[in-house]
Amino acid sequence: MNAKTYLSQIAVLDRRIESKIAILADLRSMAEKANHVMSDVVVCQSRNNHAMEEVIIKISDMKEQIARDFTRLLDLKKEIMEQIQAIPDPKMQQVLEMHYIHHQSWEDIAEKMGCTESNIYKLHARALREIKVPDFLTNFQQIPENSRNV
Repeated sequence: MNAKTYLSQIAVLDRRIESKIAILADLRSMAEKANHVMSDVVVCQSRNNHAMEEVIIKISDMKEQIARDFTRLLDLKKEIMEQIQAIPDPKMQQVLEMHYIHHQSWEDIAEKMGCTESNIYKLHARALREIKVPDFLTNFQQIPENSRNV
């Protein structure tokens, strides 16, 4: 894994969490609709309870997944911030922090730092060379985008 991929993990994990939160909202909406329908229609009570139990279990599982991902995101941000802060040049630190931690565009970073985008790209390239990818990640093989679990 190279430095850019290492730093980009924050955005990937952030999007994964956002996706799971959207799924959780959908599950909650489905549960509310199912509960409303079941309260209006009198049918086999055990079948209705079983269906509702399954939805509740799925909601609980999704909450646990989000909590695990969120904990990993916080740990990853702390780890990466330590890497960024270890870079001696404050401008390089600022570029990496603005882009990878705060997800700002190159154009916004250039404007805020009073530089051209070209200068930001150069600072970024130099800053990436300063990042030390943890040893246990250097042989990491990235999962293809289309096969990731969300």
